[in-house]
Amino acid sequence: YMENGQMNQKDYTIHQTFTLPSEGKVYSELVGPDITLRSMTTQEEMKRLSPSDMPYKNICEIIDDCIISPCNISSRDMCLADYRFLLYMLRVVTYGNNYKLSTTCPYCGCGNVDTIDLTKLPLKEYNQEEVSKYLSFELPMTKSKIELYLQTPRMVDSAQYNAKEYRKKSGQTVDYTTVFTIQELIKSIDGAPVNPVKITEWVKNLPMADTNTILVYADKANTSFGVDNTLHCMCDVCGLDYNVSLRADREFFRPSLDI
Repeated sequence: YMENGQMNQKDYTIHQTFTLPSEGKVYSELVGPDITLRSMTTQEEMKRLSPSDMPYKNICEIIDDCIISPCNISSRDMCLADYRFLLYMLRVVTYGNNYKLSTTCPYCGCGNVDTIDLTKLPLKEYNQEEVSKYLSFELPMTKSKIELYLQTPRMVDSAQYNAKEYRKKSGQTVDYTTVFTIQELIKSIDGAPVNPVKITEWVKNLPMADTNTILVYADKANTSFGVDNTLHCMCDVCGLDYNVSLRADREFFRPSLDI
């Protein structure tokens, strides 16, 4: 069906409404908690497969294109908990609830296949007090008081891109992704805003115990709410119970069909 020379999306896509795990409470701008997603089209799949220097850029643009309800923020600037939730729900609205998960038993090495319902993954509710304790803390070695941002897909992209550019310009082979990741995460040091000129050297010379602390706290903040993507599996051969993390592999966006 064509309308003004263009196909009417309502006639060939399905859509569902979902509530963000953060309920929009973690953003400085007004973000409605309810997001309506339409299913992906062939055009979006082509974009997903396009090369990019930034791992999140293409998929975030696809999510943004598929959001058909008013939204004041790009998924690339959402916290990772909201982004991951929308990624899983985009898969649901495009291909359905069931996801065929292939895993390898860590004990006997045998492959196992399970079918999981993505809409029934455990969802941890947002709790401001719980999240805040991971965003403000004291470093164990330097005793600096650190305040972090919740990590976003854009921050991950920026850190990886800047690390790649740094290697090109410096001629060094050292991977600076960790340095730039921390640089993106830090909101303030001892109550003062980050100095963009000095922050790279400050992070490079940070004791490793402090560096590890920042990364652990950031990860805790990212995973303190939203979809729990840890899946419990049992080996069909040896019976071992083991855990795996749900990852967006080939089956996620190009599911196999039993035909």
